[in-house]
Amino acid sequence: MSRTSAVLLLCGTLALAAVGVGWWLYRPTYRLHQAEQALAGNDLARAAALLQSFTADARARTLYERVLRRLVKADTSANRWDDVDRVYSRWLDFEPDRLDIRLARGQNRLTMARETGGSTAPAVDDFRSILNRDPDNYEARLSLAQTLLSDAHMAEAQKELLVCRRLRPGRAEPLIGLASCAIEDRNWTEAHDLLRQALERDPGSATALTMKGDVCLQQQQYAQAAEYFREALKWEPLNKNAHLKLAQALRYGGRDDEARREERAYEKLDHAEKQASP
Repeated sequence: MSRTSAVLLLCGTLALAAVGVGWWLYRPTYRLHQAEQALAGNDLARAAALLQSFTADARARTLYERVLRRLVKADTSANRWDDVDRVYSRWLDFEPDRLDIRLARGQNRLTMARETGGSTAPAVDDFRSILNRDPDNYEARLSLAQTLLSDAHMAEAQKELLVCRRLRPGRAEPLIGLASCAIEDRNWTEAHDLLRQALERDPGSATALTMKGDVCLQQQQYAQAAEYFREALKWEPLNKNAHLKLAQALRYGGRDDEARREERAYEKLDHAEKQASP
């Protein structure tokens, strides 16, 4: 091979290498561009697939978070709880220290358990994991307490709720939870007092108003119970259970015509809810 041919061959090889290096450097930028186009076209699965392999890049991480939030929103609106769980788990794979995402996954797992009758243990694990790192995380502790309440672990729930009350003395939720514990113990006086405090903090809490009505029903104070249920319905007109409880209070109080009207309202809302279920 002549000297000229060797030089030309070397130059060609170097040029090809430069093109290869240039393409390798350009590739992440090109994939980001493709991901942005996929996101703009609402092709969320493709956008996620393009981004998940190089989330160390700051721009990619920001874009990936947008994609995941869109996926969560779409799956939640369709009640696809398993899909939401997978998205949050994928998110935690590359950002394991995001306590807000772990909390969101736990709350989704709690919703999934309530909707499907499944176990709340995965949700509890998420909430406890957060509290191991951040004991003063109010939302995680309140979510844990509410899960324990729903599972009828009243003593454990009460312990967590007392901590919540200390962390956020101005919030109504811990007081409402503690009132549930008092109702379970049939301590009507304490339940009334706790719910009074809750309503001082949140006068529009339909939950607290309905529970007040429940306590009055238990004490056979039917007229007063009906007033609390009516007040709850002012804040939540579509609360079917408040309609049903109001019907019960009215019937016990001898107001049958009004009771039937509330029963019809309950039946209408219940039918609409069942029709809307997937």
